[in-house]
Amino acid sequence: MKIVGRGILISFAVWLGSCGGDGVKPVAPTVLPSSTPAPPRILNFQAMSGGYSSGTSAKFLRNGTSFYTGSRGFSVVGINMATGETVKPATTFDTWATRSFSGDSHQRVIDTLSDFPNGTLILIAVSDEAGLTLDDLGCLPSTPPGSLCCRPLGKPWADDLIRSLESLGADQIRNYCYRNSWAMIAVKGQGSKGEGLRVLSSFAVGYEFTLP
Repeated sequence: MKIVGRGILISFAVWLGSCGGDGVKPVAPTVLPSSTPAPPRILNFQAMSGGYSSGTSAKFLRNGTSFYTGSRGFSVVGINMATGETVKPATTFDTWATRSFSGDSHQRVIDTLSDFPNGTLILIAVSDEAGLTLDDLGCLPSTPPGSLCCRPLGKPWADDLIRSLESLGADQIRNYCYRNSWAMIAVKGQGSKGEGLRVLSSFAVGYEFTLP
């Protein structure tokens, strides 16, 4: 037996006693096919944000295909980087609705981010309004920093949420103004892999990795 290339070359002879001869007749060698390793599987995830004047939606995409669309507030999903599957279903938290009284939705975002294990790929996107600043229905999302629409809400739950996002690696969230677009992709324990803030346009941040 000989090993040739990727296959196994088998040469052998069979005694042909029934043919009346005293010799052997060679049989053509047989090559057994070798297994070919599967190509690496590359995944690309995107988090898209649209503030009130920029589409009013949050979307998560896998390899260019949307798998979740969120409504007002923060949308969040965690991805297992060993499988490419969601750790648990994507969820939207209406942080604008509870911004002034209870902060319940703000706390739920914090709890969700805290529950993800280290190494989780986390996608976060704002749709419509984030509920982090003072607001006035007469102000525009293009209002410059320092105006009423960019001043911190001044509630402990909003401050706690900002700190939670910063612990993941966010460095632009404190610049968020009323009805802006904001999104981030981070790997928990490793920091931000992409973050963006826009005033009058929607946008997406993306991250690509190869499954092990």
